[in-house]
Amino acid sequence: MVQRRRCSAARSDGSAGCGGGAVAGATMCAAGGAGGCAAAPAQLACLIQKSSPLTTENAQVSGRDCSQPSPGEASQLTSRQQRGRHCLGPQGGSRVMQLCLAAAVAVAALLLGPTLTHATEINSAVSIFGPWDYELRADGTSRCTDMVKRTAELGVNSRTMFLPTLFWVSKHPEDFFETNSVDAEEYFDDQREVEYFCFNQQYHRAPKQAGVRHIITGFFLGAGASTAGEVREGRAASWQATQHRNRLQVCPQATKEDIASFQQAMGVCFKAAVDARLSIAVSPRLDDGCGLGGWRNGLLFDPFKKYGEWSYMDIMVQPLIEALRSAMTEDTKVWFSLQGEMSATVMYYPQKYLEMMDVVRAALLEGRPASWGPNLKIGLQMNYNKLCACVEEDAIHPEFENSLAKVIDQFDLPAIKAVFEATEFIGMSSYPSLNAVFRESDLENALWQFARELKFFGVSLEKLALTQGKEIHWTEYGVGGGTCHTGNCLAETASQAAHYPFFGIWGPYRAEMDPWQLNDKDISGPRSYLHYFYNQTAHYLANQRWRYRVDGCFLWSTGSWDVLAVYPESTSTEGSYFDPVVANIIATHNKKAREDGHAFLAPSRVAKKKFSSGIDTSMTIRIEKPQNNMERRLLSWRSTPQ
Repeated sequence: MVQRRRCSAARSDGSAGCGGGAVAGATMCAAGGAGGCAAAPAQLACLIQKSSPLTTENAQVSGRDCSQPSPGEASQLTSRQQRGRHCLGPQGGSRVMQLCLAAAVAVAALLLGPTLTHATEINSAVSIFGPWDYELRADGTSRCTDMVKRTAELGVNSRTMFLPTLFWVSKHPEDFFETNSVDAEEYFDDQREVEYFCFNQQYHRAPKQAGVRHIITGFFLGAGASTAGEVREGRAASWQATQHRNRLQVCPQATKEDIASFQQAMGVCFKAAVDARLSIAVSPRLDDGCGLGGWRNGLLFDPFKKYGEWSYMDIMVQPLIEALRSAMTEDTKVWFSLQGEMSATVMYYPQKYLEMMDVVRAALLEGRPASWGPNLKIGLQMNYNKLCACVEEDAIHPEFENSLAKVIDQFDLPAIKAVFEATEFIGMSSYPSLNAVFRESDLENALWQFARELKFFGVSLEKLALTQGKEIHWTEYGVGGGTCHTGNCLAETASQAAHYPFFGIWGPYRAEMDPWQLNDKDISGPRSYLHYFYNQTAHYLANQRWRYRVDGCFLWSTGSWDVLAVYPESTSTEGSYFDPVVANIIATHNKKAREDGHAFLAPSRVAKKKFSSGIDTSMTIRIEKPQNNMERRLLSWRSTPQ
């Protein structure tokens, strides 16, 4: 895996390091031209590497490979410096001129001082898995407005993400359902074709969250696999999890009444967020209406084409536009994703999504003053891998390039590049598989994989984010404490929880199935890792000092991922997934992010606990007079690990 390397020293002879001489050398270069540069190439190299972002092109340049120190350096560098160092080797004439220009920029940066990077909040989400979550009660409220209220009362969020979920039905699903005789591989290959869209799976049993079970069975179907065998194994496991049903459950085709009800209810829920002074992010998504584990990421549809009675624009996007228009004010900030974690539809129909951006913006702002425009951003929300869902290998697999080459002619590469250049933000699901102890920069692993796969389609995430200033959002984020697709396998160690962040526990809260209470006193257990993970996340989002800047981080707020207990079934008579230590980390981080623009975490003054690696993962809970519902909950749940 390519890792970020920074210059801690760059010496041509093992004697000169990065110190005051680097600045002097740069000044001489800026004033004296190439002659000055030639006199101090090593110092310039250091200064440039410290002052400018690392790019793929300069990760290894002409000269020696800097991943290993020279004999003269080895005795003078710590092991950490040896791992993190980056340098430039001997330079030629044209390269010297490049160094001169870069050094002049570096000197200007030094004279102007460092730029303060604003921290990014960690926000919860409002998960809407079907009509049972948005339908209005007699008093005009809903489970959706309940979630908005909980989100606001926590006192930690300035914005929240809505995840409205509708359904699709594949062509002729009955052909793929006969107990004990279904070819799972055939179904998963064919479910990509849409027969029609719908609103309500008949088999759901609210409030037991049965309506979301199908998500886990197909959600990460092959997402973490790198070989065809692993993909098939995942598919088989997912398929087996659905075979207990003795009949096919088909979602009936959408009606005008369904669309009107959805639009009205979402308008009420958006209004609740606006009244609570929350900014709004929207990530619409589709799930398998047959409950057979089809993965939305591979779904193929033209957003403007009618499938049955309605198009995706008709049943999803237009109702959300009208709902937002009924709730927005001049001060409401909105991030509107055209689709949520549905990558293949964008890759196969990029021109349609390019057109859709203009349509959505015009519709949302129609009749509104020009001053409303800057508060609206239109974007795309992808999965972090398997963007076309057309090859079974991940981009990190050695056979990926060969497999993709066989089908790359299917894609309109200029249009794909154009749609990404037109978007104002890029969202992605981010569930990086990690070690139990990791560096802040490792949280970019999923971003790195996403960027690598995009390059095969002619899109540079580096240029989009670092040159064009596109926002990057983690639109699904967290760690679930599970180890399998089916949502009922508990992680028993920190290592397991770290390796499978995308697996967790589904359904209403049950104490016996809470992974964060298992071995909760063990410093190498899942609960300690949960606290460590969020501590590292807060530091990453506060410092923003690695390869990319992340402008949004939204928690997957359901099941065992729901550490702020926003979804109704995350709390029951047996307890809750609400974790006071994580809540305190988020509250502390978000408060400083809002007040100072640059968050920080103070060292613990209550509990001192070392992780197995020796890294301090303790957090402080010190509240004298509760000011809001979050602080009252923290006091009632006070349980700092000892």
